[in-house]
Amino acid sequence: MAVAVAARTLGQVFVRVAQLARLWENQGTATAGTTTTLTDATNERMPIANKNARVGKFLYVFGGTSIGTIRELIDYATLGIYTWVGAATAPDTTSTWILVKVNPNLILDAIASVTRMGAFLQAQPYVSEAIVTNNLLHHYGAMEEWAAGTSSAPDGWTLGGAGAAVARSTTAIRQGLYSASLTPGAGAAGTLTRTLPNEMLRLLDSQSLTLLGFMANTTAADAIVRVTTTNSAGTATNTDRTSTYASDRLEDLRDISQASISVPDNVVSVAVQLRGIAAAAACYFDDIILYGPRLYDYDLPATLIGMEPTIWMETDYGNHRFTLPLVYNHDWHLIKRDGSTARTLHFTKALPSARHLRINGVRAPDVQTTVGSNVEPNPEWLALSAAVNLVRSQPFSDEQRALLRDLQGELDKMERQPEGDTLYGRRIINLENP
Repeated sequence: MAVAVAARTLGQVFVRVAQLARLWENQGTATAGTTTTLTDATNERMPIANKNARVGKFLYVFGGTSIGTIRELIDYATLGIYTWVGAATAPDTTSTWILVKVNPNLILDAIASVTRMGAFLQAQPYVSEAIVTNNLLHHYGAMEEWAAGTSSAPDGWTLGGAGAAVARSTTAIRQGLYSASLTPGAGAAGTLTRTLPNEMLRLLDSQSLTLLGFMANTTAADAIVRVTTTNSAGTATNTDRTSTYASDRLEDLRDISQASISVPDNVVSVAVQLRGIAAAAACYFDDIILYGPRLYDYDLPATLIGMEPTIWMETDYGNHRFTLPLVYNHDWHLIKRDGSTARTLHFTKALPSARHLRINGVRAPDVQTTVGSNVEPNPEWLALSAAVNLVRSQPFSDEQRALLRDLQGELDKMERQPEGDTLYGRRIINLENP
């Protein structure tokens, strides 16, 4: 069941947490400011005689110019003017501010902490079509997972070549959301390399492999997909698919060659390398597939934290007709490997090759660190959960105990509803505890 929730920024959630945890002192919109002062004589009317009620409190700008500024007040000598030490961007008439009793970083840390801890309660939709049946590259050829960052090599690949750069791209996409953009340096080819794990090699002696995928480049022959096989005598054999298209048009590797790739006896290494020739413009690669023997085990994408019990297989390679069901505990199950972050998807029967699998899954919500950007969890759940976290961490008094009891009661009630549990009413397999 979907629940419509008005989007709220991290700054707005911060304000709500301060209110719920009774850490709120005052808030408003600045009427003027300097690098060490903020003025709001409209909303701040505390008499100067009571300046100690303001000095030592913390100002947090949660919107407009100077957004994200955190300062402890050292003076309140003029009605409506806050003063601090340490220059900040001068607030102006767009700057929305809040005054709180504790260091704002404590509130921000609580929001971040409960976002992480409540990952499964506030799971976000994540549909993956990265796994292709019998693909020796597992899901890594889809270029969908970028755990090291969008300007580092995609998961499972190693960047090489002096001066080469790689980036997650939304240009020249064949499957999913992203492709890999590889820009070579001036003096050497840029490369992205994935070497197959040793445990796969026993399956590959004397096999014939099929290479599929897509690439694009500005100038024909700038991009190459290379498969390198090495035998026990150290003899390496390269098989290249060199682009023939230009103008960044996606090219199907089958249109270059449909010849199979022979693996030698006593193979000791098989590597797939995506190459851009020296000084070429950005080259794009997506949906790279290398298959031969039947596979039964696949790494699951790291982003997935849960998945529905039915996986859908397309009826033919790349036709996007996901109508063939594969059912949990009948066609597949999960293996949890000790000491490894990879969760293994195990199929109980051989599947036809080169079929994308659609996994309707969920991912953990992102921890928002940009004050003006919207949070991913339900904002009221996030505020309530962070307030409980904060109140529980403070020195206890009868008033604090009563407040904690009330907040915890509201949170428990919410978590029995879709806004507090995004998976409410859905059957989702938890990949951390299948």
